Amino acid sequence: MNKKLAGRLVLDLIMTVLMIIMMGYDVSGALWHEILGITTIVLFIIHIGINAGWMKQVIAKKTIQQSSVIMIKFIVDVLQIILILIISVTSVLISGFIFHVETTHYDLFAYLHNAAAYLLLITIGIHTGFHSRMIFSFLKKLFGLEQVNRVRTVVVRILAVLMVIVGVKASFDRGLAAKFIPYQSKTVQIDSTEVSQVTNELLVSDYSGTENGMIQLGAGGGHDHGDIEQNFENNPPSQDQDEDDYLGSLTCTGCGKRCSLLRPQCNTGAGQAEDAAAFYESYMTSSESQTDAAQEDTDTSSEYGSSADSSVSYVVTKDNAVSLFADYIPIMGMYAIGGHYVLLGLEAVRKRKK
Repeated sequence: MNKKLAGRLVLDLIMTVLMIIMMGYDVSGALWHEILGITTIVLFIIHIGINAGWMKQVIAKKTIQQSSVIMIKFIVDVLQIILILIISVTSVLISGFIFHVETTHYDLFAYLHNAAAYLLLITIGIHTGFHSRMIFSFLKKLFGLEQVNRVRTVVVRILAVLMVIVGVKASFDRGLAAKFIPYQSKTVQIDSTEVSQVTNELLVSDYSGTENGMIQLGAGGGHDHGDIEQNFENNPPSQDQDEDDYLGSLTCTGCGKRCSLLRPQCNTGAGQAEDAAAFYESYMTSSESQTDAAQEDTDTSSEYGSSADSSVSYVVTKDNAVSLFADYIPIMGMYAIGGHYVLLGLEAVRKRKK
């Protein structure tokens, strides 16, 4: 067994596992997200160092101009290096625990960090597909499966098709395309009450109904992994508070940072701040116009959307490790399969030209 190749594959596997874990901020938590991120960046630097010799050789011999296969491999490798640089720099700028860098452009850096991370995940899949034959050859030797077996070949191809199908579904469930669109909140009208839909970090894709005066928001295609509740009715504004004072008294429930809603630091917080402002305006208007009898009716009403109760409640669904791997392994596998067949197509074209 090639011990050097085995070591490289183990390194790649560890990086992949860490990348998937970091896709779910809820799983690691803010502090461990930063610790695992630094670890992953160090491992990527080691990985790049191991493969630097190949890249230098390609540049020196100008083989990139002679082979489309080498050219596309080289481009993907360079893109990964650029993405690692973006992730590294932005991770320092948006750090809330380890580096504590003050920045006035947090939203921009957070968007670049997230978009680069998801694009890196895709390129890792493609990169794996480019080296799939080497990986399968190693695994065959490791498990003594070097002889051709038609049944095994058919099974592998069926699994590949299933991987693509599940990967496409998971991509929609996770709102992968939305990760590359700068955050813009959207609203929908439900029972005359506007509720924000966050389309980047928190993808609200379905409403599972109302219960006890609370709209249930399903994230990422309806995964249910625990709730964090933000109910403005439990903390209404006082008569002497203006809107800024009220927002400043509330904190985001998206993660453990507990950022003020007056200056939210993520898309979840931006959505909650928008709804808190809407609740403030509605509450203050209601307080001024309602009669004593109507106010008493409001205090006893528990039906969501009534004229007496215009509070907005959040149930933010959280990820767990099982759901992360169940979704992101097929997504990466889908791109790996795509990379494998792109490489086969380029090699077929090269053979025809010869």
